[in-house]
Amino acid sequence: MQAQFPPLKRSLLLFSLAAAAIAVLLFAVEAVLHVVFVPASALSPHSLPGVMGLTFQVDQLDYQVVYQYNRDGFRGPEFPATKPAGCKRLLVLGDSFGEGFGVSLDQRFSELLLGRLNAAGTQRWDLVNASQAVTNPDAYFDNLIRFGVAFQPDLVVIAFFLGNDFMDGRAHACPQRYTVQERLPARRSAAAGLCSLDYLRKLVRQARTQQPLLYRPHVERDFWSFLFRARIDRAFYLRTLHTSDADFTAACASIDPVFVAESLRSRINPSFLLDAAGHRLRKSGKAAQLPETTYNAADRENTYALLAESVKVLQARNIPCVIALIPDVYTAYPEHYGPYLNSLGFDTLPARLTGLADMQQEILRRFEADGIRHVDLTAALRACGKFPYYLHDQHFNPLGHALAGAELFAYLQKAGLVPAR
Repeated sequence: MQAQFPPLKRSLLLFSLAAAAIAVLLFAVEAVLHVVFVPASALSPHSLPGVMGLTFQVDQLDYQVVYQYNRDGFRGPEFPATKPAGCKRLLVLGDSFGEGFGVSLDQRFSELLLGRLNAAGTQRWDLVNASQAVTNPDAYFDNLIRFGVAFQPDLVVIAFFLGNDFMDGRAHACPQRYTVQERLPARRSAAAGLCSLDYLRKLVRQARTQQPLLYRPHVERDFWSFLFRARIDRAFYLRTLHTSDADFTAACASIDPVFVAESLRSRINPSFLLDAAGHRLRKSGKAAQLPETTYNAADRENTYALLAESVKVLQARNIPCVIALIPDVYTAYPEHYGPYLNSLGFDTLPARLTGLADMQQEILRRFEADGIRHVDLTAALRACGKFPYYLHDQHFNPLGHALAGAELFAYLQKAGLVPAR
């Protein structure tokens, strides 16, 4: 005889079974999310959107290299959660030169400098390279006070690229009031079990707010399409330059055809063809709405103030800071790079390059006057006997990074910041 349950008990039983089924389903979804996703923990608002956990296989005309980004949105391995006892720490801030565009991690000047520091004596060093592409001293300062000091560095190197680190300086005045974070934020999810439904809650919040809370590690192949948020093809250049196909073709007629073809294939930074074609369009009167990049007094003053304030923050904590001045390729090698510019259709020097040498001397004089430690890499780059930049990319090649690492280490020894052999 079939058991009969009172209506109330039957309702409670059905409710319990439904609740159990929902719980099992939620835990199963949470388990899958733990396999598929990793929680993002971006320390910096200046990270490229969505870059956390991505790997890029970058195939360029000048190089082939892999860029792998950690959960904090920086290139390289995960940042250490704690500072090992008895270990000193090197913190590097900068842009794509510090991030190491065009070279593998072991070829970056930061890793090469770390190797020299560890070989110099019994003291062990580790590295936090918090350089980020498409940033400038405003971001360097912001990252320093948000988390850089909290990493407890014993030495900070700021890679200052004279080619474009002045860009948009007029829009980034040094803040009068700010707070320096002395402790790292909770950057990683606690080791909560499936019962917490932490990943599921993060996924729902991410869908609602578009905040990058979870990421799915995978491989991307077209780095520039990711960076520019658009497919790099002819239509991209027409759209960005606000020009017609006929005018773009005419502008490219004065530019090295190999350079044009490789740019259209996304094997050269699109910024360079945009710059070259934009120059030709302006010369022909077809692109008055595309002003050339120039720097003014506010760019220079704000940029210097941010660098000086970064040093001040570190001095207040007895943390030595060295600024590495990286010259633009034209400033370092005008006799080499000038003919290359001609091949790109520049019959006059681009406005963004005029005055850079004078700006470099100005900032050097101010560093000297204010007692700011710095290393000007220009002389070493010129004296090496080989071209230390990638021709089409304009970043350091492995030789450039090796020279930068050696010059920084030599300066640190001379200044008594590391033991002299």
